[in-house]
Amino acid sequence: MGRVSLSWLHYTLLGLLLVLSVLLIGSVHYQVQVIIALGSVLVLPLAVFTAMRSRDRIRLPIPAYLLLLLMGVTILQMIPLPLPLLGRISPHLGEIYTMLGIRQSAPLTYALPVTLLEAVKLLGYASVLFGAYVIGRRGRRHLAIVRIIGLTGAIFALVALTHRVLHLTAIYGIYEPIQKKTFFAPFVSENQAAGYFLFSLFILAGLAMEELNTRLRTLYWLGVATMATAVVTTASRGGIT
Repeated sequence: MGRVSLSWLHYTLLGLLLVLSVLLIGSVHYQVQVIIALGSVLVLPLAVFTAMRSRDRIRLPIPAYLLLLLMGVTILQMIPLPLPLLGRISPHLGEIYTMLGIRQSAPLTYALPVTLLEAVKLLGYASVLFGAYVIGRRGRRHLAIVRIIGLTGAIFALVALTHRVLHLTAIYGIYEPIQKKTFFAPFVSENQAAGYFLFSLFILAGLAMEELNTRLRTLYWLGVATMATAVVTTASRGGIT
């Protein structure tokens, strides 16, 4: 695979992650989180290649260091510790392990698969952040990612309003929430939906105000109006106010 293809894959994968993380019911399910997390980690080598190809000095943005630090702390929780030491760190957890008959050593976490996923997710966050940072340093190419975020929000807002108009009882007609009777596609929570649409709304409004092409500017403002309608329809007090 050539250099151009790998750089294109970097942009495409980052864009797909931005879309899929919302499209797949807001990534609230464990299986979806695994897929998104692993896909996010793949951004890292592609971003490093893109930076090396443009002969940029590879630098991590400061928030990425914090995410990597948190990942390290999460990994430490999976390392077995002598039970006396673990009891000093977490007396309650030490008592639980003693009741379970564990006498030698045990980790600070008793849900290893979930903790491992959280560590991978933190690495994925850092990878996506670095991937976006690399794109943002290369002229105006970051605008492609920004447009994806804004236009995707407008499309999902249209999908959500269609659900309401048609009185659909299942998201995309296939997924029906069990613990909650109402939803606002592609999220189950109306508050989450309102927050997402507001985030995308202001991005698209910013693009519209600086766009010189009349057709694109009109498209952006239509997207803003669609998302504003979606926010009001959610009836989320936090989103509306």
